[in-house]
Amino acid sequence: MFAYRKVPHSTTGVSPYQLVYGWLPNGPLKLLKEVWTGDKEISTGSSKSIEEYLRDLTEKLKRLITWQEETEKAQAEYASRYNLRSREKRLAVCDQVLVLIPSSSHKLLKKWTGPASIIELPRPHTARVKMEDGSEKELHFNKLRPYIARIEQIGLIFDQYDEFGELHYAPTDTVELDFNDIYNHVMDSSSGLENSQKHQLADLLSKFSDVFSSVPGSAKVKGHLEELVKMPFLHTPDLSRPFLLFTDASAAACLAQHIDHMEEIPIAFFSKKLTLAQMKWSTIEREAFSVLEALRKFDTWIFGSQIQVISDHDPLTYLTNSAPHSAKLTR
Repeated sequence: MFAYRKVPHSTTGVSPYQLVYGWLPNGPLKLLKEVWTGDKEISTGSSKSIEEYLRDLTEKLKRLITWQEETEKAQAEYASRYNLRSREKRLAVCDQVLVLIPSSSHKLLKKWTGPASIIELPRPHTARVKMEDGSEKELHFNKLRPYIARIEQIGLIFDQYDEFGELHYAPTDTVELDFNDIYNHVMDSSSGLENSQKHQLADLLSKFSDVFSSVPGSAKVKGHLEELVKMPFLHTPDLSRPFLLFTDASAAACLAQHIDHMEEIPIAFFSKKLTLAQMKWSTIEREAFSVLEALRKFDTWIFGSQIQVISDHDPLTYLTNSAPHSAKLTR
């Protein structure tokens, strides 16, 4: 290293050391030459004897060994605390995985794509995967994630159908009760009311006796239909069909699907109260926030399926029709 630094460079004509510091370095050979020629003397008054030097060196080495042992203990504690909840990722040949690849020229913009199939494990924590387009890549386990496929259908085969037992259907009550039966049934069910409340209930039933009936139907008041008070029935999602996500700028959403004859059925509802700062956002920001929150809420159902977002405001289409200049909307 000393020889390299003191040799003059072919381009500059001076050594790299002299170019940086302004003088030539004093290497070991130069010091030895000065001692041999008598230009410089080695001081012997403050030097230690060989026994003292070896004793001091032994003590220093013992302290270094002690420090090394303490450092190894501390490093083991740091590693165990850092890896407390970490688990080793285990992948095998023929496993389906998702691959993290860049989505654009920007190195920070990446997305999970796949599924891809593992065809070889050449080294520990490294896998060779075959992509959907047929190309092969050798990637580290950090860029791979196990792909869990959804079960589209389940087939059950039984030797005998009578293992389920005989099916019994609940009978439909089609008997129309008269007003006296309805009155007696209501009064018997009002045992927890006070006497004054029972009298008020009896007067109300007697006054509107022509309204109460055991047969479902619409009320006589115009426009007052049974649908106004009937709770919507939630249905089980069909993972083989696309989903409909209805959102608006008030951070509320409804997840639905189309069944036969294009009939919409609700699956789940979602709403979130906006903070004072969020209420001051623009309409396009609140709409985008509502869509993101709904996608996070229903991620378990809609991940990997086709989704159609339906909104009642037009500014949300600005994000797809043009490139917004706002960094907040881009994120």
